[in-house]
Amino acid sequence: MKKLYLLFFISFLGISGAYDLNAQELSSLRWLITQYQINSNWNLTATDCADINKGAGGSMTCRIDQSGFQTITTLLMVTSTWVDHGEPPVIDKLIFPNLQTFLLSGAQHKNASYSLLGLLDNTENVNLNTISVQFLSLASVPTFPSKLKLTTLVLTDVTMISDLNLNLIFKGVKSSLNLQRISFTSTFKMFLDTSTMTKSTLSTITINDISNTHPIVFGSSTLNNIDIDNAMIVLGDLPEVRKIKAKNCAFSTSDFSVLPFITDINFDNISTPIENASGLINVVITNSPVPIVPSESWFSNSSLSLKLENTNSSGKLPDFKSYEDVSISIYGTQNIKTELYDSFCRFNLDIPSTTLVGNIADCFYCYWSEMKSKLPSNTPNPPNDFKCNISLDSYKYVIPQIGTNLGWGLNKSPLSLTNAIYNNQFSYPVNTEYGSSNLTFSTIQNYTLQIYWGLELSVYLIQSENIGGNNVLIKAFGKFNLKAPLAIKATSFGNSNCQITYNTTTQLNCIIPNQNSTNPILINLDDTVTTINYYSSSTLLISGVHFKINNQDVEISANFGPNPYNVSAIISSFPCQQTFLNDSILSCKLPVGLVENVNYSLLVYANGYNQTILVFIKPKEDCGSQSNCNGHGSCFDGKCRCNDGYGGYYCESQLSPGVIILPNNTIPSPTVIVKDGMNFTFNIIAIQEIDELSSVVRELKTNKWTHSTTGNETFSITTYSLQSTTPEVDQINATIEYSKNSRLINFAGQSTLYPENSLKLMVTINNWSYKDRLNRLRLLMESISSINDNDDGCSELDISVNNGTEVNFLQMTINDVSFYGRFLPYALSDDKPVFIQNQVVNQTKDSILIGMTLSYCDSCVIDPDFSVLINTDVKSDCKEKFSTWKIVTIVVVLSVALLAAGLGVFFVLKKKYKYRKEQKCIGNKLNKIS
Repeated sequence: MKKLYLLFFISFLGISGAYDLNAQELSSLRWLITQYQINSNWNLTATDCADINKGAGGSMTCRIDQSGFQTITTLLMVTSTWVDHGEPPVIDKLIFPNLQTFLLSGAQHKNASYSLLGLLDNTENVNLNTISVQFLSLASVPTFPSKLKLTTLVLTDVTMISDLNLNLIFKGVKSSLNLQRISFTSTFKMFLDTSTMTKSTLSTITINDISNTHPIVFGSSTLNNIDIDNAMIVLGDLPEVRKIKAKNCAFSTSDFSVLPFITDINFDNISTPIENASGLINVVITNSPVPIVPSESWFSNSSLSLKLENTNSSGKLPDFKSYEDVSISIYGTQNIKTELYDSFCRFNLDIPSTTLVGNIADCFYCYWSEMKSKLPSNTPNPPNDFKCNISLDSYKYVIPQIGTNLGWGLNKSPLSLTNAIYNNQFSYPVNTEYGSSNLTFSTIQNYTLQIYWGLELSVYLIQSENIGGNNVLIKAFGKFNLKAPLAIKATSFGNSNCQITYNTTTQLNCIIPNQNSTNPILINLDDTVTTINYYSSSTLLISGVHFKINNQDVEISANFGPNPYNVSAIISSFPCQQTFLNDSILSCKLPVGLVENVNYSLLVYANGYNQTILVFIKPKEDCGSQSNCNGHGSCFDGKCRCNDGYGGYYCESQLSPGVIILPNNTIPSPTVIVKDGMNFTFNIIAIQEIDELSSVVRELKTNKWTHSTTGNETFSITTYSLQSTTPEVDQINATIEYSKNSRLINFAGQSTLYPENSLKLMVTINNWSYKDRLNRLRLLMESISSINDNDDGCSELDISVNNGTEVNFLQMTINDVSFYGRFLPYALSDDKPVFIQNQVVNQTKDSILIGMTLSYCDSCVIDPDFSVLINTDVKSDCKEKFSTWKIVTIVVVLSVALLAAGLGVFFVLKKKYKYRKEQKCIGNKLNKIS
C-alpha cells in the first residue's frame, strides 16, 4: 500500500507542474485569500494547486477536469494570523463547480458587505455538500441555502452580523446541522417562522449556546438526534427521533408519547415535566422536574440506565426484576422510597438520596462495607448474628461462574475475575484446557471458593473386546477431564463398575470383570459435570456381501453397531462411495474400473477395526436372444464362446476360410488377403498423451521398428522394437504370436478362446514420462480395407460399430464378407483387472481409426481381436464369385502393455460409409445381357 501512495504522490506532482487551475476557480480562490486576509501560506500569484498552498494553514485537493485544467474538490482554509492583501475585487458569486467540502476557520473579513454563504449559494457549485465555518464574523442572506445541495452545515464559534433564518436551513440541509456558540451583533437574531415551516429531512440537529433565539419547532420524518440548549422547543411530528439532549430549555408539551421510538434522553435544567415516556434505555435528568419516579413502563424490556439528580421526584422505585442489565443512580433533592429487593443484587446501584422502606436482600449485608455508601442513608447495619450464605451453582465448570451473593466485584481476586451480573455471574478467563483455582469474591469478607474447569466430556468411540480371564476391555476415545472424578459403569451388566486402568485427556481404558459379550455394551460415563450413555463397538465381523443393480452397488452386512464410527470400504485399493449406513448394513457404489468374473480384496474399516475378505463379482449375462449364442456356441461367464468355424459377438457368422496372412518385416502390421484385389490390414500408428479435455499434449509416431523371429510352422513369435529417440519413453516393443492350433487364454481374469491360425499382437511401453499424472495415454490402431478398382463394381463397404456408448465390436463388410473386430471392455492395470472403453477416433469410406485410452498406471494390457466372417444372409449375384476365398483364420491383436498409461472415456460412434459404382455395375450387367 505504501508503494501505491508513493506512486500517486509522484504522479500528482507531475500533474501540478503541467496544468493550471481553472481560471474561474483561481479567481474565486484569490478572492477568498484577499477578503479573509489568509496568511502567507497561501500564494496569490501561483496558478497550480501545489504552488498555491504549501501544506500549512489548511489544504486543498485538486484533480484534472475534462478540459485539461485543475479543479478543486476539497478546500480547507485555516489561519490564526492575518495578512492585508488589499481590497478584494467586486464579485457576485464564488465558483467552484467540483468542490465538495469547504471549511473556513479563524479568518477576518476585509469587507463586511459581502456574505460568504450568499456568494457560495449559486447554481455553479453543484457538488458542494459540506460547509463548515468557525471562529470568524459571518453574514448570511435570507435565501440561504436555496441553490446548494447541502448534506452538512456546521457553524461554530461565529459572530453573526445578520439574521440567521432556520426555515431555509431546515429545508436546504439534508442530513446534519450543527450550530454551536453563535452570538449576534446589534439586533440580529436566529429565528424560525413556524407559519411557513417546511418539513425537513435532517437526521441530526445540534443547536447549543445560541443568543437571541426564538422558539424552535421540530418536525421531521427523518430526524434521529436532537442536541439543543437555551430554546423553547416545540415538538412536532418526529416519528424517528431516538435521542434528545437538551439544556436550559422548555418543551411545548410534557407528553413524550409524541416520540414513539425515543431511547435516550439527557435533560439538564428543563422546566417542563416529563410524562408518558416509553421504550427508554438511557435516562439522565438533572435539575429538572420529574414528579413521579419513572415506572417500568418508561423503559425497554431488557436493560436500562436511570440517573436522577435534583428532580424532586416522589413515589417508590419498582423492583425491575424482569430486567437483566440495570444501573440506577439517585442523588440530590428527592422524595423517592425504595426497598432493597433481591433483584437489586444484580444491579449497579448508587441511590443514597432515597429512603429505605421494607426488606433488605442478604447480598447488601454480605458486602456491607463496600456497599453502604451507595444505599439509602437510613439503611440499618447488619444484625450481629448475620452470616452470608455465598455459593456457586457449580464448583466444577468455570466459565461463566453462576451463583448466589457473589457481590459487585469491588474487592475481588484475582483481578481477571470480572463481573457479568452483579451477585449472580462472574467470568474468569483461563489459558489451559484443564485446571483449578481459588476465586475470592471479597478480600475484605474473605469469601473464597475453589473451582476447577475443563472441556465438556465427549466420546466419539467406545470399543469392547473380550480378554483373558472372562473379562471385557473397554476403550473410550474422546475428551476427558483429568481434574474431575470420573465414574464408568456398564449399564448392560447391571451397572457394573468398569475399573480404570489407563486415562489421558483423549483415551480411557477400563476393565469390566467377570463378563463376556460380543454384542454392543451400553456404557455410562459421568465426571459430575457431564453424563454420557454410549454403546460400545465389538470387533468387526463381516457376515455377507451382496452386489446389486448390474454390479454398480454393493451391500455389506456387518456388526457396525448403534454408533458407527469412521466406516468405509475399499475394493482393490479403490474407495467405495458410501450411500447408506446403519447398525448392520453399509451400502456403497463400486469404483469405476472393476472387471466382472474376478475376485477382489474387500477391506472394511469400522469403529477402529478392519477386516479384509475376498469378493467375487459375477458377470452380467450378454449372450444374445435366449442366451444360446445363435445355436453356434455356449454362454460362458456371461459371454458367448463360439464353436469351431463360427465367430461374431453372438456367434452369428461363419469364419471365412482361405484367408492368406502376409507378415510385415518393417512394422507390426500383417496383411489379411481375402482374395486378389481385396485385403485388410491393421497397424499401430501412434501413441498420444492426452489431458482431461482429451487434447493431445504429446504424440509419438510408431513407424520405425527392428524385428526378429523365432519358432516353426506351428507356433512362431515375431518381436518388433520401436526405434525412438524420445527421452520421455524408455522402450516400446510389439510381439506377434502365430499359432496353428486353437488356444484358451486367460486374460484379466477372463478366459478367451482363440481359434486355430490366430495372430496375437502385444505392445509394451516402458517408463512413459507424463507431463501430468492426471493425463492419459491413447493408443491409435488403424484398420484399412483395400479393394481392387478392377472388381466388377458389385461390392460396397459398410463400416459399423455396435452401439453409441461402448464399442464392443466393429465390422468392415464387403458384400458377404466381414472383417470383425472384438474389443473386450476390460484390461490389466498393474496386474489388476480394470474396465476400459474404446473410441472411434476417425472413419473414412475404407478405414477406421480406433483409440484405446488408458489411465495412469505402471503396466497396462488390452486385448482386442480380429477375424474374417461370412455373412450368409447376403443375396447377390456377386455372392458366388466369393465362394472360392473361404479359408479359416483369425487375426488376433492382443494387448497393449503399458508402463504408465491412462484409462479414458471413449465416445462410441456409429457411422456407415457406403459407396457404390453405379454406372460401372449397370454397364457390366448390360454386357452380360448382350
